[in-house]
Amino acid sequence: DGVATLSQVAAAAACSEAGLAWLAAFLTHLHQRRDQTLAALGAIPGLSVSCPDATYVTFVGLPPGGEAAEALVERLRRDHGLALVPGSPRWFGPGGAGHVRLCFATSEGILAEGLRRFAAGMAAAPSQPEAG
Repeated sequence: DGVATLSQVAAAAACSEAGLAWLAAFLTHLHQRRDQTLAALGAIPGLSVSCPDATYVTFVGLPPGGEAAEALVERLRRDHGLALVPGSPRWFGPGGAGHVRLCFATSEGILAEGLRRFAAGMAAAPSQPEAG
């Protein structure tokens, strides 16, 4: 009932000099993708975004009186091939309403394309809020 040998080897590698160097490089990568995300989202009118402190996701505040998060997420998936998570109070508490959750833990190119699709989808938003 002890820790499996493979898990012990993996833990030792993670705590080694090589493992710590990998972690430092990965954290640099995530900071760069976070900054890329914030710059792109900041250029989309009506959104509110704050810099996340210790995660690879951000909650994006949607324009007040606009499309409901659930409807937006479905439209972006259907029309723009983009998958986001609606900030449903069911999963994220009452503060999640009116937001979408965006993960930026990917490559620079994939993130750039996703952010481009998000901007295009926001520009193509219906003029009247959708029911629901």
